[in-house]
Amino acid sequence: MFEQSLDLIEQLMRDARTLPLLAIGAGRGELLTERPGWPGGLPDAVTLWVESLTEDQAAELAREAGELGPDEARRVAAHAGGNPLFII
Repeated sequence: MFEQSLDLIEQLMRDARTLPLLAIGAGRGELLTERPGWPGGLPDAVTLWVESLTEDQAAELAREAGELGPDEARRVAAHAGGNPLFII
């Protein structure tokens, strides 16, 4: 199912090449390990690798975004595992 989904997205992007379309996908590092050629050499395709936040960075983000105290921010940061989407 995973492979078929990637094939579908890739085909969609090829077929929609002349349309003003922006497609954004998020995936874990395993995606490129399992399928290193994805998105298949499509023109204008960009792969952006974003590393996890450090514990200090995550706590700062939680503190600022959620107006949390230091202890609460550290707890949120620990549960988020460096993923900013889980913090916000």
